[in-house]
Amino acid sequence: MTEPGDQKTIAEAKLLAREYAKHNSDDQGNLYAKIWEVPEFREAFDYNMGYEKKNMLKYRAEAVFRHTRLSKQLFQKVYYNPNLLLDDETNMRKHYVTESGSHDLRSTFINWLVVGTYFPALYAASTRFRGWGCFFAVTAGWYFLYTQGHQLNNNILQKNLNSFASPLVEKYGIIDHHDN
Repeated sequence: MTEPGDQKTIAEAKLLAREYAKHNSDDQGNLYAKIWEVPEFREAFDYNMGYEKKNMLKYRAEAVFRHTRLSKQLFQKVYYNPNLLLDDETNMRKHYVTESGSHDLRSTFINWLVVGTYFPALYAASTRFRGWGCFFAVTAGWYFLYTQGHQLNNNILQKNLNSFASPLVEKYGIIDHHDN
């Protein structure tokens, strides 16, 4: 048996639960993803905990959403959307982890390729040319190849992430805030 005081407490708890559900779910009852509560977000965008102390992490996440370009970083634009649902955020995070592993593997391959071919290229160039100029020219050329390889790798990662997130743009009705 519950007493009248207990029933009042239960009614207040149910009312509080309904209010909480209104702020944390959409009309169908799907939970919103609270990106600003993720430790990785805090580490990347609030490393000195200034926003957390002011209770402004949510506004920082919305600022990241507004200042991200849809044409270049579609995945990030969808991920930091304030209306992103928890299920979509989980799928996006799983896809990011998969793509990040592929990116790291390609990066390791590029590093080994550049290091493994540097000395043979330096030797081949030194048989035709003499002096420090040969050393600096080959080193500069290999550094250029190294940076271009990693830039290509980063572009592949972003392209794969963007292609995964493109169906979610229509679902959430995301627009680019940078349209001129």
